[in-house]
Amino acid sequence: MTPLYRHSCFLFCAFLIGAGMQAMPVQVAFYGNDAGFDVPASWLRAPVLSESADHLKFDARLEQWGLAAGLPSRIEQLKSDWQLDDYAAALLLRSLALQCQGNTQDAVLMSWFLLRQAGYDAILGFASGQPRVYLRLAFMTEGTLFVPWMGKRYTLFHTISGPWRGNERIFLSPKEPQSLAQAVFMRPGSAPRLGTAQAWRSIRFVHGNREYALSLPYRKHWVAYLDDLPVISLGPLFVQSALSPEARRMASDSLRRWAGGMTRMQQLHLLLSFVQQGFSYRRDRDYLPFDKHNFPEQTLAAAYADCEDKAVLFLSLARDAFRIKGQLLYNESQEHIAAAVELPPQSPGASFSQQGIPYLICEPAFNGFKPGETRLPLREPGKLLL
Repeated sequence: MTPLYRHSCFLFCAFLIGAGMQAMPVQVAFYGNDAGFDVPASWLRAPVLSESADHLKFDARLEQWGLAAGLPSRIEQLKSDWQLDDYAAALLLRSLALQCQGNTQDAVLMSWFLLRQAGYDAILGFASGQPRVYLRLAFMTEGTLFVPWMGKRYTLFHTISGPWRGNERIFLSPKEPQSLAQAVFMRPGSAPRLGTAQAWRSIRFVHGNREYALSLPYRKHWVAYLDDLPVISLGPLFVQSALSPEARRMASDSLRRWAGGMTRMQQLHLLLSFVQQGFSYRRDRDYLPFDKHNFPEQTLAAAYADCEDKAVLFLSLARDAFRIKGQLLYNESQEHIAAAVELPPQSPGASFSQQGIPYLICEPAFNGFKPGETRLPLREPGKLLL
């Protein structure tokens, strides 16, 4: 009997057994919310695995568990109630596994077990006897371990072992057919309904001869959730992102009020002053162990912001406050990211054009730069991260 056939038979039998198992209530804390699940009692047994185990021992562990027939519908209900995207729901399943098994190898195995039940394209890997769960994502990541499998790319999602070393051999075990499993999508533009705790960010800046001040709220639990995401590659996911609804409304209302009667160029200049002075610049590498790309809500909460963080926030506010579209502009030789805003056709003063669209470079990272002023060479300013 082939391993794949054997596992398919096992999973079918486990489903039949699980349907009649005694259900036990479990409460899972999830970024300020609490979710209740009814799970088979077998899920709450104490871990029996040693520090290092191969995939055959994990097979034996799986045979002790039964499937929870209502798990997929419960996850769909919570996705709807809390407005969770696919990745947030995957994190919820991981939290359930940790609640059931603690921070153990069994929790890693259970993460894969739950993800597969919920329809995710997840695979289970082993390196030096250590289990790892990999997810197939519908977006690109940076600085995160990934492995190829059956022509697809999977990103590391859950492990309790130390740093992965390139000379370790990975044993991938799909366990069941992958045809119906879906890649994980993300909707960063919509805020999940997580905990309601807020904090405030005070912003002060000078524009022209006037001083401005504004306090904006940010959602603490949403920021914690965003901090737990993988490092996502810069591109459309960031350009489409936004502040939480209350922060977006307050910022947009204030900027539009301050910009009353201004031209488009003057609006951009005001917004540049807001982002340049209101958020202290510092490169990630100067105080963090890795490069980290922030969504706008994270930048509100952070002590510092680098060039891409400021550019993402600037583009978000330009769109929401003034209906000005734009893209991220990356210059590889200078390792710098600026904002490029779209101008109407035939507009004078454009920095460059691409596919017939004129763009104006804006530098949110550096104080004092006006719209169109840049440190980048205008002959080769860089490429748009479309």
